[in-house]
Amino acid sequence: MHTDNLTLESVIKLAVLMEERGAKFYSTLESKAGNPGVKEMMHRLAEEEKHHSRQFTRLLSEAGALVNLGISSETRVYLDSLQGKDFFRDFSLTGSVEVPDNPKEAIALGIEAEKNSILFYHELYQSLPAGEARDAVGKLLREEKLHLVELREYIEEM
Repeated sequence: MHTDNLTLESVIKLAVLMEERGAKFYSTLESKAGNPGVKEMMHRLAEEEKHHSRQFTRLLSEAGALVNLGISSETRVYLDSLQGKDFFRDFSLTGSVEVPDNPKEAIALGIEAEKNSILFYHELYQSLPAGEARDAVGKLLREEKLHLVELREYIEEM
């Protein structure tokens, strides 16, 4: 994403793609999981990421003029630095998901992706004026934080 003409609309569109990528990532982990508990957790995380994608899509359709608000130059630089990292490594948005075979490595990758998503959504939240869209992003941000906690707890149990 080139940020010269960065708007909230383009940032929200990127958030939709991030959530779709996350859903693919967790669905792949689900298919690889041998443990029924892990399989269930990955399925639920994939479904939550799909729900988040729908929520961001709804924001795009309901936000109207809000999505055309510009992003500050400071935020542009920050988002550029974040996007230098691939949130869910080694797969394209349309291609297959390459997930490490080692469960601990895969969960660690999920943890890294959730952290990056949290940073990204925090910037989006800060860029939005008070209102319904900001509240919705705040809710999604809290849910991403819960994903991080859940993954962290699971990896510590491994």
